[in-house]
Amino acid sequence: MIKKRKVCLLMEEDNNNKKKRKMPKKKEGVPVVNNESIVQLKRFITGEMGGLDMKLVIQKVLYESDMKKDQSRLNMTILQLKTQPHEFLTDEEIRMIDESKC
Repeated sequence: MIKKRKVCLLMEEDNNNKKKRKMPKKKEGVPVVNNESIVQLKRFITGEMGGLDMKLVIQKVLYESDMKKDQSRLNMTILQLKTQPHEFLTDEEIRMIDESKC
C-alpha cells in the first residue's frame, strides 16, 4: 500500500527572526519487519543474485513520490537510516557523494 504524504512543516523563529524548519526526533524502537516476503527477498538476493553481506539500511512506508518513475529516487533521510552510510557504502561511493555536495 502506497500512502500519500501530508505536507506539514514546523517552523520556529530564531534570534534573528529567521524561520527555521524544526527537525522531527528520530523514532527509536520500531520493530524490524521480518515476514515471508522479506525471507523470499533475502533468498533471491543471496541465491540468484549472488549477494553477500546484506544490511538493513532503511525500513519506511513508501509514499507516492517514492514510486514515481520520473523522480528516479528513493528519499532516505539520515534520521530514517538503520545503518550508518559508512557501514554500507564503499569508499568510492562516499567520495562521489562528498564531491557532489561541492
